[in-house]
Amino acid sequence: MGISDGLLRLSVGLEDPDDLIEDLGRALVGEMRTGLAAE
Repeated sequence: MGISDGLLRLSVGLEDPDDLIEDLGRALVGEMRTGLAAE
């Protein structure tokens, strides 16, 4: 099993779940705005 362009690695530590969800949402929105998600 190798690393592909479609791979998403998510590492979660000891943080507030709401903070994690908010950070992930912001990251995904930023990805869509840059157009990288469509590639």
